[in-house]
Amino acid sequence: MIDPWDHPIFGQTLQEWQGIVDLVARVADVRAGLVMRVRDDDIEVFVSSRSAGNPYEVGDKEKLCGSGLYCERVIATQEQLLVPNALKSDEWRNNPDIKLNMISYLGFPIRLASGRPFGTICVLDDREHEYGPDVIALLEKMRDLIENHLQLNERLLLREENCRLLEQLQGELAERTRGEEALRASEERYRMLLALSPDGISVTDITGRILACNEQFVQVHGYGHSSELIGRCAREFTTPEAYDRLYREVATAFERGERVARGMEVEVARPDGSVLVTEYSVAQIPWADAPAGVAFVANIRDVTERNRMLAELTRHQSHLEEQVRARTRDLEAEIARRTAAQAALARSERILNDAERIAHVGSWERDLITGDLYWSDETHRIFGISSGTPPEDVRKDIWGAVYPEDYRTVEAAYAHMLQTGVPFNSVYRIILPGGELRVVHGMAELVRDAAGQPVRVGGMVQDVTERERVRSVLDQHLKELSVLQALGHIISFRFPMDEIIQTYLERLVSLAGLDLAQVYLLQGDRLRLAGVCTSPAIPRPGEQTAALAVGECLCGLAVQQGQTLCAAEVESDPRCTSEDCRANGMHSLAALPLRSGEV
Repeated sequence: MIDPWDHPIFGQTLQEWQGIVDLVARVADVRAGLVMRVRDDDIEVFVSSRSAGNPYEVGDKEKLCGSGLYCERVIATQEQLLVPNALKSDEWRNNPDIKLNMISYLGFPIRLASGRPFGTICVLDDREHEYGPDVIALLEKMRDLIENHLQLNERLLLREENCRLLEQLQGELAERTRGEEALRASEERYRMLLALSPDGISVTDITGRILACNEQFVQVHGYGHSSELIGRCAREFTTPEAYDRLYREVATAFERGERVARGMEVEVARPDGSVLVTEYSVAQIPWADAPAGVAFVANIRDVTERNRMLAELTRHQSHLEEQVRARTRDLEAEIARRTAAQAALARSERILNDAERIAHVGSWERDLITGDLYWSDETHRIFGISSGTPPEDVRKDIWGAVYPEDYRTVEAAYAHMLQTGVPFNSVYRIILPGGELRVVHGMAELVRDAAGQPVRVGGMVQDVTERERVRSVLDQHLKELSVLQALGHIISFRFPMDEIIQTYLERLVSLAGLDLAQVYLLQGDRLRLAGVCTSPAIPRPGEQTAALAVGECLCGLAVQQGQTLCAAEVESDPRCTSEDCRANGMHSLAALPLRSGEV
């Protein structure tokens, strides 16, 4: 049997159905919108939406009976079916569409004009959907529109057949003789066609007088019997302008060589005052009772409801498209906001990472509930652990890196924090994977939930290796300087002061391993530079500040306060105000007051 949908006249209908499933899928925000058709023992995908992620292709088919498909139930019951999430339903969790991850479904049955099932219109998605009333109403409206299309298509097929028969009869009549029997036989066929056609058909002469008509033609015009129309002029049932326009369009079609003038809309005025919009197709045929033996047969259809529905569909579609555009604008604004927020977050993370890297300070967090562990990039660098190391290996590497002699102290301090909530604060040594020994300063705090239960630990770790090295060297220097200071109390002034100062500075540089040593002598409220000595490793400094006020720079403060002062970092210590402090790349500085003693 030839599939009527293969007929070229239905191409526009299929395009409209494609637009319907595309619109439904977009409005419902689902992966797939489908029109399914029952064909013999199968059910096949007849129209499939062009939405992203749609796994169904036109022509995909399954055996209808016993398939377990959602659509099988809809066709069997001829009722709407809504499945929000098949995975939560014992009845639907094993249906074939689950293989495609289509877990939600909404479908309506589609019936032919005869009432027989044609198929379904449905939407499916890979997410749970309740499908609100607007989506359900839209899908039901689209089902009604498709059923109207089916009715129209059936009528179009029959009208096409009618037109084909009319053309065939016209050809036969043209070839036949003018004998009355042949004409009467042809007229009888036309009368039979009039009686069988579901559309209104009339035969008029060249003046517009109605020679014959069927009951459908009578009903369209709002009368009870054909006798009320036979012999009357067709002009009476419409406006003069509409009749003249129809006449011109038919004449133009015949002049172009067309055997049938198709698709002309004409308004029909009925006796009750109502007006219908009809669609005419007209052909010329021989007719014995007509002047010159020629008449015009017209096929007429009431398209008032079709036009109303098309207008309603256009209005509804425009409304939906405006809603989609508004929703799209909202989504675009939300995407822009989130993009900006993500950019700001990425910028903050980049600044934080740079700050941690520059300061050698890393951060970390451990979720006590899930066991998840987060380390910043700088924390990975401090411990020498790759950023791609699995969390369980990271935890092993943390404790494995602690220097054995410091392990018990660090472990006890961390356990004390977990038990009591007292913050963890410890300086300890670690061994990197390459064997390098480093010193770190770790701090951590315990965070509790509203119920007071520990939920996570957050902390920081700073690489203080260089600081501890400087402090150790400085401590050693201070010890040595203290010895020299004690010696300073017994300085004898029996020798010239310049010789005493130079000898003192040379011994200080040699014994303490310093790079630079200076002596200032107090004269009134000023300190005068009295001597400078440098180690052989650095060049002798250039011109130095000749005098300092008491309280000025680190040396002046040491005299003012009468105690030894140290600066571990000259660049960052606000007490080191003299440019001499930073000369020759000096990193750390100590200033101690010398007192004269009695011999």
